[in-house]
Amino acid sequence: MPPDLNADDYCLATHEAWQFAARQMRTEEMVLFVNTKDSEESYPYFRNERHLKYRVPPFIHPQAPSTVSAAFGNFMYSKLVRTLSSPMLIVRQRSVAWAVELLSVGENRARCVAAGFVPILAGMLREKDYFIRENLALCFKHLAEAGQAVCGLLCEMDVVKGLVNMVASQNKTLRKNAFEALEALAQMSHLVRFELVKEGTVLKFLLMVINDETDQWIRQTGLEVLSKCISGGNYNVQALEELLAVNSVPTAIRFIQSPWRNLQESACRFLCLLCMHNTGKTQAVECRAVEKLIHLLNDIEPRVQALACAALCCITIDIQGKKDFVMIKGIPIILKLLDLTDEQLCLFDIALLLNVAEYPVARKELFQDGLVALREIIKTSTSPLMKKRAKQGLQQLHFDHLPHQFPYDKMDKIYLRGTPKPTRSLQDSYPPTQSPSPPSKSPSYSTKPSTSSSPVSILKRPTSPGKRQ
Repeated sequence: MPPDLNADDYCLATHEAWQFAARQMRTEEMVLFVNTKDSEESYPYFRNERHLKYRVPPFIHPQAPSTVSAAFGNFMYSKLVRTLSSPMLIVRQRSVAWAVELLSVGENRARCVAAGFVPILAGMLREKDYFIRENLALCFKHLAEAGQAVCGLLCEMDVVKGLVNMVASQNKTLRKNAFEALEALAQMSHLVRFELVKEGTVLKFLLMVINDETDQWIRQTGLEVLSKCISGGNYNVQALEELLAVNSVPTAIRFIQSPWRNLQESACRFLCLLCMHNTGKTQAVECRAVEKLIHLLNDIEPRVQALACAALCCITIDIQGKKDFVMIKGIPIILKLLDLTDEQLCLFDIALLLNVAEYPVARKELFQDGLVALREIIKTSTSPLMKKRAKQGLQQLHFDHLPHQFPYDKMDKIYLRGTPKPTRSLQDSYPPTQSPSPPSKSPSYSTKPSTSSSPVSILKRPTSPGKRQ
């Protein structure tokens, strides 16, 4: 008998209708002839007539209304190519939202790129509608995972400049999506990082936007974008000089004191990269960054502790940074963190110990307990790198002085107080030579000096009289 189409369960009624149609045709397969001229001419997978077979399953599970089958999805990409360029605003809005859903899946992302989504989305940067611009930034965020070739194509189409312009918007959601897209693109491709650095003004503008921002998540994402530009190869010096010229170190120190853990982590990473430059170390010492960072070493989050320790490793290369660390009583904290429970934190802590132990006062405080902790790491650790660093720490603690540097008291007198460095000549490097005593009277020698003999050089030892002939 035919199915009851007025039943409450529509999925079950549809299943019964399929079963009834299959029994009427006396087969379990229904063949559908698809003609590409009537459906999608431009889609590459359906250029010829094909037969699609649908087999009726023995039991069908109810699906969500938003579920789209694979057969229907094959027609999606070429349809979106047309609808994204529609003259109607509502059609473009829905098409961009649909494109975000497709690009979030890796398989669909590859098909979207093959269908020609990239130039169409790049051309939509001129849109004024906020809904379209918000979803457009998310599209570029997902396109960052498509590979280096797609990122290079986005740079050629000025997509990076368009995202930087979105950052200056008054719309909070648009700023957030634009920063996330820049972070994803900068992480994936060196071409994007070079695009942000080459003009010499983009990083300053981004830092200014971050300083004026009130949302913590946007601040964190913006700091991550700047950190990735600094850590890039071949142009990191230019990025460092650009950021250090606009007081980026005080900005990072201010964000370190934030109660948000994610923002603290990003600020510590940003400060660590800034202090790779000598100017960054000097600015960090002047802004008392050691005092702000040493409190994070007692944090409950190991990732915050590790990044704070890494920032201190860069700052304590400076002599005054070592002294500030000792004055704030940071030596006991170093000894407490020499634990194998977190290998990354322990490695950063040993590196900090190596830097601070160059200061003789700190070396004396670290000597007794530090030797015990480092020897325990050498015995119990299974990491060759950890053992190597621990052995370097033992060697550093046994040093009495540094042969390639002056003693620290003399360095303070010479470099900190402005006393001119003493100059030495070549003759000062050798002790004054005494004139040889006159030889004793004997029949074989004359008491008168010879007029033909040349004067003895101060750099040449004279021959003894017993060997003269």
